[in-house]
Amino acid sequence: MCHASIGNGRFANDNVEYRVGNPGGDWEQMRLPTANVAWHNYAIAASILVNSHCEGVGDSPLEGLASDLMMGMTEREVLQQQLMPWARREALETTATARLDGVPRKLVLFVLKKDRCVYDIVLDASPDSFEKARAAYLKVRDGFSVDPRRDGQ
Repeated sequence: MCHASIGNGRFANDNVEYRVGNPGGDWEQMRLPTANVAWHNYAIAASILVNSHCEGVGDSPLEGLASDLMMGMTEREVLQQQLMPWARREALETTATARLDGVPRKLVLFVLKKDRCVYDIVLDASPDSFEKARAAYLKVRDGFSVDPRRDGQ
């Protein structure tokens, strides 16, 4: 059984522990089965999700992992991809547009592989509110740091 806790910008479970920044403002923290930590801003119809998983992590390239995060979306178009150093590894940040159930979305996908785990941060916003939502995403991403695995793997 996996025990998880969220508090003071820190997520921990049996496998991992990491910190994230706070998006601030009108962002309301939510619990979702598909994310370790999530926020939604109802005023601008945007969400930020942070997740990790360590099971079944193979040698998938960061580009493939980013693409997996858009599964179920149509008319996907990658606007920009940038490799960046993070936690003594390379992370990939992808900006893209897509449609979810026919509704246009603009996304930022941050993916990091470290110690046989994958960490991702996703911003999902309407194109009209993307820039305002991106500022909150940057606060979350810039506060993101990964501790060594808790399970000794």
